[in-house]
Amino acid sequence: MYGVLVFAGVDAGGGGQGGSGRARAMSAHTCELCGQPGETRARGSWILTRCPAHMPSEALSLDAFERVNGRNPANDYSEK
Repeated sequence: MYGVLVFAGVDAGGGGQGGSGRARAMSAHTCELCGQPGETRARGSWILTRCPAHMPSEALSLDAFERVNGRNPANDYSEK
């Protein structure tokens, strides 16, 4: 899933999700521009995690995007 922090390789803690799993979960709710609390939305083919001040007005919730386009963009890039 894009719009969140993704780590490639082995977690520095020796495997598993550890710190990288917590960081990824936090990134889904943290503005990628300023670090304030935010939410993940879609704008065109981009998935953004932004606070209200930085969110483009035309960005759609992922549910609204799926209703309009017939697919959830987060599922296009989910980790397998």
